[in-house]
Amino acid sequence: MNFSIENGTAIFPEGITEIPMAAFSSCEELTKVIIPGSVTKIGAKAFSHCRDLKEVVLPEGVTEIGHSAFYECTSLEQVSLPSGLLKIRFDAFCHCESLAEIDLPESVNVIESEAFFGCKSLTSVKIPENVTKIKFGTFAGCGKLEKVMIPDQVTGIGEDAFCRCTNLTEIRISGKVTAIGAHAFVMCENLLSVEIPDRVASMATALAASITEPPPMGRTAPHTWVLAAWCG
Repeated sequence: MNFSIENGTAIFPEGITEIPMAAFSSCEELTKVIIPGSVTKIGAKAFSHCRDLKEVVLPEGVTEIGHSAFYECTSLEQVSLPSGLLKIRFDAFCHCESLAEIDLPESVNVIESEAFFGCKSLTSVKIPENVTKIKFGTFAGCGKLEKVMIPDQVTGIGEDAFCRCTNLTEIRISGKVTAIGAHAFVMCENLLSVEIPDRVASMATALAASITEPPPMGRTAPHTWVLAAWCG
């Protein structure tokens, strides 16, 4: 299948339904991608290491973004995601260091491990209501992330999920969460309190912190854990 680039913009064959694996990987001259309306899937590593890519527009028909699709697109600043998107595979936007914001459609039900790892310009994120688990390292290393909205349907937060989110100051965890993985909030040095649901028995390893106000025995409502010291 033939692809080309004209004036920094990717040109696609007519009627294409999937961007194949590594189709434009490491294309240094690529600066903009407008995916045609016939496409339903972005293949694995399709645009990985396109370090001058700044803008991506996906059509409404796209339901899946493959693993590492935009891995290390370090100049990527703007991504328009379709309202019917369902799955964001692992490492999809890993190390997109210039990506300051992204609007995740409510249709999304799967965000895999490290999907936004190292997006160090990302300042806020609203996780869609259909997502039930925040997986390993999903937002780790998002150093400018200040606020996270976790929906009520989330039941688990994976290991290292928000590790090294050094600007994170506020997070509320849904009442359905029963498990929080180790180091989920390690080195979140500005996160001074966390409101957690009654069902979570312990967060000590997730926080790697000294807890100055232990949770009361037999609590029946969400409780705020106050943090004093962080492990580096």
